[in-house]
Amino acid sequence: MLAHFAVCGGRIFLIMRIAAIGIGACYSAWSAPPGVTDQDRDRIHADLSAIGIDNQLAEESQIDRVTAASGSSSAYPA
Repeated sequence: MLAHFAVCGGRIFLIMRIAAIGIGACYSAWSAPPGVTDQDRDRIHADLSAIGIDNQLAEESQIDRVTAASGSSSAYPA
């Protein structure tokens, strides 16, 4: 999915977060398409680590596993 958007030159990240922002314990798994720079990755890491733990996934398809593990918890505020 991200590769489709990357062809337009945009630097797009797919982020699945598990809510707990209010207490600084949010877990965010994220994926980036080819062409994203190390500077972009560092910025995403800095932003997400401010609200908890982040993890760059090796493949975009791993987002599905994070979604399955979290269930609908992301739909509810922490």
